Order: sequence, then structure tokens, then C-alpha cells
Amino acid sequence: MIYANNKDLVVPGMLLAEGDYINEDGTHKDKGKIYASVVGICYVDHRKIRVVALEGKYIPKSGDTIIGVVTGERLSGWTVDINSPYNASLSQRDIHVGRFDTLKVGDLISAKIVKVTETFDISLYAKRPHGRLNEGILVEIHSSRVPRLIGRRGSMIKLIKEKTGSIISVGQNGLVWIRGGNEELAAQACQMVDREAHIPGLTDRVSGFLSR
Repeated sequence: MIYANNKDLVVPGMLLAEGDYINEDGTHKDKGKIYASVVGICYVDHRKIRVVALEGKYIPKSGDTIIGVVTGERLSGWTVDINSPYNASLSQRDIHVGRFDTLKVGDLISAKIVKVTETFDISLYAKRPHGRLNEGILVEIHSSRVPRLIGRRGSMIKLIKEKTGSIISVGQNGLVWIRGGNEELAAQACQMVDREAHIPGLTDRVSGFLSR
């Protein structure tokens, strides 16, 4: 018998299923019963049950600007990994990629979340000023540190851009795209903000690091 629905939010100790089910990541089995081991989202795939932990994960919200990775093709669009327990969908009509071009698996995009349903079906819009991100490198930080990376009135990200000469796009999902200039130095500065966001005097330390 199954007690949890697909994409349910679960907590440690919650009974998810019993009987002929297979427990995977984020769960444990005791006397034929499967329980959640972490706070997260339950996924039911036929007889398999797993829980993706939410700790530190980005929870999508309508209106957020994100950076995502195309992970699959659909009949009229694509599936996009947005660094969250939930994947998003992008329709062909919601991005302009050129008459003789298309998105492919592995491409990076900048997009806006336009809809999040109660069951976390997520729709993206990626027409200008959003769209495919060509070349460059991708850096991941904790989504909770994004406001610190941007800084008050954009001060921190402006500092990093000016010192490195890089184009930088920060997604609210914690993915940061960097192209041109000193990409490696810009990436290190972003990671420094991620590590030290809670320590006073961060702006001065980042400025000093970038001025070496």
C-alpha cells in the first residue's frame, strides 16, 4: 500500500509505503515499511520510492529569474533542470533561438518562471532579454546567498564585474553564468561570497581579493 503521493512534501519518520515497494535515496525500510529519512519531496516511480532532500535547495517561485540546463526534449519544447527538486518546462513558443537553430540537451538558458502550480509543475519564459547562454562557465552557490552576491543596489556583483571584466548573470536559483574577462577570478569571487556571506566586512575582502 502506498501512503504518499508523487511530489508530496514529507518529513523524517513519515510512513510512505508498505509491502512490495523498493526504497531508494532519502528513505529507509523497517519491517516491510518504507519511511522518509529527510525533509524533502517524495517521488514515486512504479514500485520505487525516493525522497529528494530540500535542505539548501531552491524552491521555485513565479516571477523568479533563473538559469537552467536543458535536460530533455519534449513534443513541443524542453525539460529544464533549474537546480531544484522540481524540473521545469519550456515551450517552443516561449523562446526565440533562430530559424535554423534549436535548443539541445546541455544548453544553458536564462529564463523567467511564469507559473508554478500546487503540484510544482513549472513553466518558463525565455524570450528576450532571456534566452540561450552561449559559451562561458557555470558556478553554483546556495540560493539563499544570491541576495548577498548581488549586494545592496547591485553593489557586490557590480564590483566583481568591474574587477574581472566579465559578463555575469545571477539566477535566483543559485546558478551563476560567467562569460569573458577573467572568468576564473570571477568564479572564485562568487564562491568566496557563498562561503563567507555571514562574515562582516565581506565587500572589503572581496575587493581586496580581486585587486591582488
